Amino acid sequence: MDKSKRSAKYPRLIDSDASFSYTQLAKLRSETTANVLGVVKYFKKPFRTRGSDYCCSLSIVDRSLPSGLKCVLFAHTKNNLPSIKAVGDILCLRNVRLSTFNRELQATNVSSEFSWLVQYLKLLVLKKNLGIISVLGPAGSGLGLAI
Repeated sequence: MDKSKRSAKYPRLIDSDASFSYTQLAKLRSETTANVLGVVKYFKKPFRTRGSDYCCSLSIVDRSLPSGLKCVLFAHTKNNLPSIKAVGDILCLRNVRLSTFNRELQATNVSSEFSWLVQYLKLLVLKKNLGIISVLGPAGSGLGLAI
């Protein structure tokens, strides 16, 4: 698909000069594309569709949207889908398309422009305090994320 047509149909929620900025989940809107970052709340390992593709379903959360964002991702091979190991992994998704399905916002991948990164965590602390989940990475990693 021609990028100019995609851009007209699915406006971007990020500044084109800020290629690594991520939109808070609560600020996402249907019929747009965005980069998102969150903690995996639910995931289903990739499985073969009825056609020739693979699919995986997952949900990510961040501080702005504790209920989460459902993501349904497709690829020709399992290796092109996020290899999530456990709930609590940090997932970055770039160039996902947001749409409404069954009155619920969900993200899907935009074929050639989609990319992902998973940060596997050996969790030291996972606690719920006043509706906020704190996730701390391995000691000395400097990684800390509160959602």
